[in-house]
Amino acid sequence: MLPGFPVERVIYQDADILVVNKPSGLLTIPDGYDPSMANLTALLSAQYGQVWVVHRLDKDTSGLVLFALNPSAHQDLNLQFRERLVHKIYLALAAPVPAWVTKEVNLPLLVNAGRSHLTKVVSENGKPAETSFKVVEKKEHACLLECQPKTGYRHQIRAHLYAQGMAIFGDVLYKPIKPAVFQANAPRLMLQAQALQFTHPTGKQSISFSLTMDPELDLYWNCLAATV
Repeated sequence: MLPGFPVERVIYQDADILVVNKPSGLLTIPDGYDPSMANLTALLSAQYGQVWVVHRLDKDTSGLVLFALNPSAHQDLNLQFRERLVHKIYLALAAPVPAWVTKEVNLPLLVNAGRSHLTKVVSENGKPAETSFKVVEKKEHACLLECQPKTGYRHQIRAHLYAQGMAIFGDVLYKPIKPAVFQANAPRLMLQAQALQFTHPTGKQSISFSLTMDPELDLYWNCLAATV
């Protein structure tokens, strides 16, 4: 029996949509190799009836996830994501501190590249991908980034940062060899889906949701002042 999904993590619900704050460490959808593993879709379905997956977050990323509660809403929201009409903002704690304050990264990505099955920047066979980055706050060897993926490929933010010689603290997949600051002991991937804006599938009004910084990110960011 799966444990219930905490009610305090349900951000919004009406007849058409359900918005929740996914914790780090929880899959969004069932695992392809082990369907018995706890996942957000199964937890919500057990409590709210059938839910339709609109998009997903990586297991180690926390933050806002949107579900549809009927086929009509699912179709409408899928179209919005496909047409890139959904506005998404992520927060990331990363290093090193870049020379730029804002940067538009337009680099083609290939998902599941090579034996490692990572997302990589490749000129040949890569699909157009764009991410906007903004340094919100910085310390000597670390920065708080606001990341806005204009496209929605798996690991897009992480791959685009890696191409800039940067990495998110706690990222065990996309990490440059140096500097040593990347070895700082983060308890999880320091990445949060912080804001989401889209058109309501029935009311057709613009609707948006945002979170304060995840307590785990906030605590780690404050600790960095004494460790870097």
